[in-house]
Amino acid sequence: MEWRRYEIKYSSKKLKEILKRREDLIKQYTNIESSGKLLSRSLPGEIIEILYDGSLKILAFSDYRRHNLNTLLKFIETLNEKLDLIIYAGGSLWRFTQPKLESLRSECLIPQRNSYDYLPEYDVIIYGESTQLIWRFPKKLATSLDEKYLKQRLAIVIELAKDLKQITDRSRTEDYLLSLRELINRKYSMFDVILVSEETFYRKYAIIDKYAKTEILLIRVYRFKDKDKIVFDSLLRIFASFDEIDSLFLRKIYEDESFICFHIARAEYDHNMLELLARKSRFGLVVVAGDDDVYMHVNPNINGEKVFNAEKPG
Repeated sequence: MEWRRYEIKYSSKKLKEILKRREDLIKQYTNIESSGKLLSRSLPGEIIEILYDGSLKILAFSDYRRHNLNTLLKFIETLNEKLDLIIYAGGSLWRFTQPKLESLRSECLIPQRNSYDYLPEYDVIIYGESTQLIWRFPKKLATSLDEKYLKQRLAIVIELAKDLKQITDRSRTEDYLLSLRELINRKYSMFDVILVSEETFYRKYAIIDKYAKTEILLIRVYRFKDKDKIVFDSLLRIFASFDEIDSLFLRKIYEDESFICFHIARAEYDHNMLELLARKSRFGLVVVAGDDDVYMHVNPNINGEKVFNAEKPG
């Protein structure tokens, strides 16, 4: 495919008009950090001209935040003619591709042990608008490191989270800890419940692995005038929402002498959706990072065969 590249040259009058318009927009969005950052670099610098005869069939869309990604692929497949180009104009890019490995590895560094000498085995990190899970798997627990064994270990934590949710739904607060300890002793003997801290307004309990010396989940019991309230940490809520262990996949991202770190995600995201879309068109996919992608401090992982970043066309 033949193409040409031109630097955009503005007349002084036109450039002044554009810069004035940009300044007005930045002021208009002065309380929205993302828009200010995006607009501050939004002045076009060059034009890429593709030499092509005939009409172009283009699919352009944006803000695909909650829609089913597979439905989009199926829709494209039903079209009578192959698309020439697909353009995604941004929004929730984290749904289309995996976080960059380097951004995840930085989360794997083992933190200092806390006051009760147990390391958090699982962490929640924020990528875009999503919660991502990091698992620091203790090597001392490993009788095997194949996927089946690892998922069995993960399945125990998921089942525990679901059991804890059921106890909370049916127990009064004053009976909760008794029910919790009974559950752990009866079904999860490898774990224990310890009181982490007792503050003015809440008590914090941790479920820990007795052998690995790791913290599995946290529970806070808040004190109010009329009654106490049980509050789960975000990890427990996330694990309780998982339906099938097979719907998760593990991506190894870091290893040292004591731990192997995995990124845990739903199978829906076990692929590069940007590249899959690019394959559905003749010339590929052009991606424009949206303002929310900038706001969430995400460096969008825009990559793949026939995938082009409009901001960095290369």
